[in-house]
Amino acid sequence: IYIVEDSYKNLKKQLNKFLVTAIFTERVLLIEGPSERILFEKILSEINPEYELEGAYILEVFGITFKKYRDILTALNIKVFVKTDNDLKGKRGSNKYDLLGINRGLELVNKTKKAPVTIKIINVNDKKEKYIKLTKKKLEIFSNLKFCIKNLKKNDIYISEIDLEHDLEKALGKDRLKDLLGKEEPVKYLQAAKLINMVELSNILTKDDCEKIFNDERFLALKRLVENIDS
Repeated sequence: IYIVEDSYKNLKKQLNKFLVTAIFTERVLLIEGPSERILFEKILSEINPEYELEGAYILEVFGITFKKYRDILTALNIKVFVKTDNDLKGKRGSNKYDLLGINRGLELVNKTKKAPVTIKIINVNDKKEKYIKLTKKKLEIFSNLKFCIKNLKKNDIYISEIDLEHDLEKALGKDRLKDLLGKEEPVKYLQAAKLINMVELSNILTKDDCEKIFNDERFLALKRLVENIDS
């Protein structure tokens, strides 16, 4: 009789059922949630609709617990790619913010995490001020840690300069995204109700739009997923 260790039972509770499908593939792209999946599936439906038959799979981890999934998949000799945001997380009662996105990537390659940064927000209840300052700080962090981000990319971990929505705006151009959604601030619109509004956008993206996104450097993880595994 084989006895399942308690450690596995606890791990199983933290994973999702789609992992079962992923373990029978050759290449897996780990993403945070459903909005990324909706967009990426739309793009690949235009670029390479048979990608799953060719051994590629997109797996959302329903959060940010990438390491557990990556450890399991790599142990099975499955090539794993990661796409995640450059998140910041505030420490309660202070003006310190953890580099959540960068440290998420560093954890995956067993490197020392970066120290928190200071962001002075005068009126913490002013959502606009907070949004502007956090966005500015994310750009600054991405610029200052280029070497670190480059090394993560060598390990197939791809971090957005800010987040998925800003990546989209850069790839398509703000004017095109405005035309598609009919909104003056398309990024904020997409961020307001991520899943619903991403479904809306995906339904109206043209093949040319999908090709433009697919070939943009910011979406290299998606291209790598469907390339030859040895490339």
